[in-house]
Amino acid sequence: MSKINKKKKFACYVDEARYIKGNLMNNDKFCSLFFFDNSENCYNIRPICEFVLKQLSRSYDIDAISIEDVQTIMYEKLWEDDWHALRTYGEEYSIFTWLYQVTFNTMKKFLEDNGFIKVKRNLTPGNTRLLLNRYTPEGCDLFINLLMPESKHRSLLIDIFVNRMSDAEIMKKLSIDEQAFKKLRCTAENRFKDIILQSPENFEGVLLAEKSPRRIVRFSQLDNCMDDNWEDASWNNPFSDVVGVHLTHAEVQQLAGSFISDFAHMLKWKETDIFVLTERSKGISPKSLAERLGRRRSWVDNRYSRLKRKFAKALDLWINHFDYAHKRQALGGLRRYVSQSHR
Repeated sequence: MSKINKKKKFACYVDEARYIKGNLMNNDKFCSLFFFDNSENCYNIRPICEFVLKQLSRSYDIDAISIEDVQTIMYEKLWEDDWHALRTYGEEYSIFTWLYQVTFNTMKKFLEDNGFIKVKRNLTPGNTRLLLNRYTPEGCDLFINLLMPESKHRSLLIDIFVNRMSDAEIMKKLSIDEQAFKKLRCTAENRFKDIILQSPENFEGVLLAEKSPRRIVRFSQLDNCMDDNWEDASWNNPFSDVVGVHLTHAEVQQLAGSFISDFAHMLKWKETDIFVLTERSKGISPKSLAERLGRRRSWVDNRYSRLKRKFAKALDLWINHFDYAHKRQALGGLRRYVSQSHR
């Protein structure tokens, strides 16, 4: 291809990208069609979502999410923080090539974060943690002296894991303050991790573990088996540990819906916002909800995504920052409510 044709083709890519980008951020109808319309006569993201989902399904043997799930997740990803992700597109190549890369990376992270897959990463001192606390002082002494050369770092690790000295005792011994101690300990542990990782022996799971959030690995057959038995095992319900009353799954769902509504009212939200949050939380489709409200589908998706984040932040504030007496009083009210409803 000649240089002139390449320039023309690139100019077409840029014009197309600017058209799509501008309309996504400023045209609600275009945005709704792009993310949620499945027809072939308009710009939409569905072919990319289908391709990415097939790739992930083949690679990880999963069938936990649908095309519609991918479309919704990508809408939230690109729309979040006033289209922050979309604004990072730099016009180096076609916007659809860029969307494919973002979709693949976003969905892979989503599946990993939610426990559907576990992606093997290269281990480094930064993404691992030591497991020396699992062992006796004698065991720690054996590992440290076997692997760690003589140095101030080895002496520090021996004081921590073998002599089991407290932080205060070590700071006094070394005549250093807390900040200097933390820095020295971090350097010593990272040096030890680096030695372990470079060792020809495989110490993963013995002395090192990947530093990652605890995940629940889901297996579809086990899920189905648990679902079949859960209906009859209403006594086996973690909610009963909190409120002291054995509830069925349906009753838990009802209480959860009541809590969402009550908490949103406490936040003094508008009735429309409360309605959107509670109905979508019940599983009502955004299309159906949009028809009931006389709104566009994109408005419902946009609003629900914002409300979820506001609700989560408010709930976190209430759980982690309100005083204990206030939460105990609220929990007592919940227990009384459940007890009275079962008399």
